[in-house]
Amino acid sequence: MVSKREVLELIGERTGGGKGTSFRRVADDLFISEDAACSHLSRLWHARLIETGDGRAATDLVAAGLSIRELKFRISDRGRARLRWWKEREREREEPW
Repeated sequence: MVSKREVLELIGERTGGGKGTSFRRVADDLFISEDAACSHLSRLWHARLIETGDGRAATDLVAAGLSIRELKFRISDRGRARLRWWKEREREREEPW
């Protein structure tokens, strides 16, 4: 099972390299189905942890009739903050009292 964090880390790494991330890249890199990749991207997008390359909102694209399969994503500032938060929680669990 692939976690939201794994998907967000993948998108963050690719964004850092100047690349957008499609549903196919998520599916291929994390060994999940294309439908599962789209589902992950949809949840992350609606939580504003990722954004499209042009920054359009999910509602704008849905209204325009576009599919998540037609888009590439990058990590948002909110997504970077979430990754930092997860890493801080991880460090806290590892540090001895």
